[in-house]
Amino acid sequence: MPGSTLRIFDTASDSDYESLATVTRAAKPEYPLTVAELKEEDALSAKAGTPWMRVLAVDSGGTPVGFAEFEPSWWQPGPGKFFVRLLVRPEFHGEGVGKSLYNALWEEMARHDPTYIKIEWREDMARAVRFFTERGWTEASRWYESRLDLAGFDFASFADDFDRPLAEGITIASWHELKTSDPDADHKMWQAAMDMLPDVPSDEPFAPMPFDEFQSVVMSRPNLDHDGFFVAVDARTGDYVGISHIWRRQADNDLDTGLTATKRSHRRKGIALALKLRVLQWAQQNGFRALRTGNEVNNRPMLAINERLGFTKQPPWIEFVWRP
Repeated sequence: MPGSTLRIFDTASDSDYESLATVTRAAKPEYPLTVAELKEEDALSAKAGTPWMRVLAVDSGGTPVGFAEFEPSWWQPGPGKFFVRLLVRPEFHGEGVGKSLYNALWEEMARHDPTYIKIEWREDMARAVRFFTERGWTEASRWYESRLDLAGFDFASFADDFDRPLAEGITIASWHELKTSDPDADHKMWQAAMDMLPDVPSDEPFAPMPFDEFQSVVMSRPNLDHDGFFVAVDARTGDYVGISHIWRRQADNDLDTGLTATKRSHRRKGIALALKLRVLQWAQQNGFRALRTGNEVNNRPMLAINERLGFTKQPPWIEFVWRP
């Protein structure tokens, strides 16, 4: 790696976080992150008490040109399970930076007896896809990112879909409204999520997340907008039977869909579509530019809804895993 060296990331250094954000913007310009978002992710990893680490590659002047990290696998937890990121500024591709970062990261992970490691690359990121394939990582799944232009969205053709669930005894409210009116909202939301998440396609068995961890990892995050988060409620029981929530992006004016799902007992009632329409309406009224969502390539029910709404598929993301 001519002219570059490796060093451990300093979590007490604002300068290191600024450099991390700069590398991320250069390597993945469509997915910028702010310093605040990066610090928040690190705080969660530190709080989890499980192994995690980040190493920087710096040039001869000390400026970071790439980084590699591993952190807890939140949705597939367990000893030895990690999620990995590795990014290098494009102008340093082909100089051995990625290889050196990979080797350093692997050396540290090996101390923690890894059993399952995952990384994601978009299909058109050919250099990275080839790099990991050559090192024995295998494809576990693929998912489409789809995008919708909010400013140009026309609700007229969906007029009947907004209120279709009402005929089935289902009401829809924002999470902000439920938090102020339902004293048991937090636990009901956790239970609803744990009921619905097992149906999200995954290469690993679903592991329920404890209530306190769910609050920390999902519900208490500053990018989760409580006004743009909609919940379907069964008026007869008060149960939460469907959700669609979004995450703000601090570095641009796009939104990300976190999860849109309906309990099995309440499907085919138009709930998921009605929830997504509420999200789109809220986002358009609040001046957001675009909404992004992700779906496993074989998840036809949700892909069909998104296609009907006019979402445009981007090149698929590939989830690569390493197992011993």
